[in-house]
Order: sequence, then structure tokens, then C-alpha cells
Amino acid sequence: MTRSWTRLAAIVPALAVPSAKNSSRPLSTFAAVPSPLAFPATMGSFSSAASQGRDDGAEILDSPSEWRAALSALPSLADLHDVLPTIFLAHGSPMLIHPPHLANARSGPLLSIQGPEGPLVAFLKDLGPLLMEKYTPRAIVVLSAHWETEGGGVVTDYGDKNPLLFDYYGFPKELYEVTFKSRGDKAIAQRVVQVLKEGGIESARLTNKLEPRGEDGRGFMGPGLDHGVFVPFKLMFKDEAPVPIIQVSIPSDLSPATQHALGAALSPLRREGILLIAGGLTVHTFRDFGSFSPAAAAEKYRVWEKAIVDAVAVKDPKARHRALFSLVHHPSFRSAHPREEHFVPLYVAQGAGETGNIEGREGARVVCGLWGSKTVVFGV
Repeated sequence: MTRSWTRLAAIVPALAVPSAKNSSRPLSTFAAVPSPLAFPATMGSFSSAASQGRDDGAEILDSPSEWRAALSALPSLADLHDVLPTIFLAHGSPMLIHPPHLANARSGPLLSIQGPEGPLVAFLKDLGPLLMEKYTPRAIVVLSAHWETEGGGVVTDYGDKNPLLFDYYGFPKELYEVTFKSRGDKAIAQRVVQVLKEGGIESARLTNKLEPRGEDGRGFMGPGLDHGVFVPFKLMFKDEAPVPIIQVSIPSDLSPATQHALGAALSPLRREGILLIAGGLTVHTFRDFGSFSPAAAAEKYRVWEKAIVDAVAVKDPKARHRALFSLVHHPSFRSAHPREEHFVPLYVAQGAGETGNIEGREGARVVCGLWGSKTVVFGV
């Protein structure tokens, strides 16, 4: 078991225990995802304290009626004077699209929320149509926890067909046969690079269909939209995206400030009919599989989830900015995120959503509060 654990730690940085020297900033690499089915059901802290229930504020808006009401209450495009909101999206895991009929598709702590028949699937299926109807974007610019580059701002230019990067390991073959049809748009991609450079992101540039950007679970380096994009989008938009999809890399230093700056640079796109989505998760650790389930998670994870909800709820924009930035110093942050890559996309959405708003529309809202999978809308 030790040898297997070491091997997985080499593949997934979140598994590696940081040394005292680098614990505040683990080495930035591309993070491939192993199948949770590869781990014994007993792995992790299943002896952790049981969930205290929803009355502590760690779980909110976690039923269809609640998140549908929250989504319906979002301001209209007219209310926002044609300035689109920005979204920190709980992108989930590949298990969201795991064929339910296959073995192990319904068992394990991760699957209670992020399984193929779990509530995150239902939320994503509600979210996509509402965004298209309420905000009628002409394109989506998306950022994912699974694509980092130095300085960030590498922009896909894949033309008429966006390839898919199956950047996960050990899953059934059906998960490497998934299809999701989407297209790019050269003019929009060039505009994204332009606003990034104008916003001070010197590393901004176009990539192309042939340039590898990560490890594919089929055994090669490849280009494409990673699973942090195509997995949730397949649920949000069924089998084909209704508008062009452009992906942008996040800065590999993973600091809140650089992510926020990237988001602020992208903000002008909000006035051009382009929806900005940054994907990650509010709990993401493979050291404690109990953390993925509210029934099995230790108290520290509940405190962490509540801290996120409280920070988003701060009314004053400047105070909320400080509260969100302080989350990376929370005592439970390193337990929930041994490596930051799944949390810091929040700061991209925050940076874009805090910039260029009309007066009175500087707010932020949790629109789905599922355990470890909270989705936040900024600029409302």
C-alpha cells in the first residue's frame, strides 16, 4: 500500500504531504485525477465525527427547491444593465458522468454528492438552461482548477471543434469514450488575449489544437478542454454547447492575488456578452475521503464550509473582499485543500465580478450550498 500511495502522490500533488519548507506553497504542477474507485472504502477518516446536520450553516441551499429559488432570484440582464455576472462553479469529479449501471457507481463518500445520481448532477442540469435563458451569453470563457501555466492567460484557439483532454486515471473505459461537442471562436479568443494583455497579464497568448497542455489518461500528452470543463458542461448543456467555449489557464503560483488580477483583467468581457466561469471545489483532498461526505466529515470541514458561506454573505464589498482573501489563512484550509488549485478559481470569479459593476450590483451569492461543492455568483 505504501508503494501505491507514493506512486499516486507523484501523480496527484494533493496527495503529497508538503514539507515544512514548502507547506505554504506546494509545487505547482498539472494535477491528474485518480479514480476514487481505486481506494479501499475504509481509506480516510471514516471514524470522523458525524455530520451535525444543516443547522450549523455548513450546508445551505442543498435541495432542488432551494437552489432553484436562488437561481430564479438572480437579477436579470436588464437589472444588471447588460453586465453579466461571474461564477465560481463546483465542477465536480468525473464520477458525475460515471455510468450508473457499472459497479461501484453508487458507493463511497465522494458519490453521496458527486456521484452520477447525486445532487450535484441535478444542480448542474438546472444551472445550464437558466444561465442561457437569463443571460443569453454569446460565448463562455471558462477557467479550471486543472489547467495552470506560468502567469496564466493561455487561451484556447481550437477552431470548429474543441478536443477533450481525459486528464484522469483508473476509470472504466466508458469514461474515456465520453463525447461533448463544442466549438471555439478565433475572434473571441483573440479578444480574450487582448483584454488580458491590456489588464497586465503579460503571459497571455493563444494556444492551438496541436499544442499539448496536459496528461491524458489514455497515455499521452494532449490538447483539449479538461474534465473540469467538459464534465460539468455535459450536464449543463447536454451533449453540445449552445455557444462557443474558450478556456483560459490560471496562474500556476496559485496565490489569491494573481488569480484575482487575472479575473479583473477578464472583466471587460462581461460587457460584451461573454459569461465568465471559474471551476473548482470548496473541499478537495485525497488524504481524507471522509471529507467528501457531510455524514463522515470531521468537524474541521464543517467549520471551513461555514467560513466560506459567511465570507460570501458579507454585505460591504471591501469587507467581503478581505473576508474571502482571508480564507486561505483559515485553520482548516490546508485540511480541505492540501494544494490550492481547486479553491483559488474562486478568486478569478471574484476578481472579474468585483470589477466594472454598476452601482448597487457589487454583491455575491451562494446559489448552491452542497457539501464541498458550493457555487457562488459575483457581480449581482
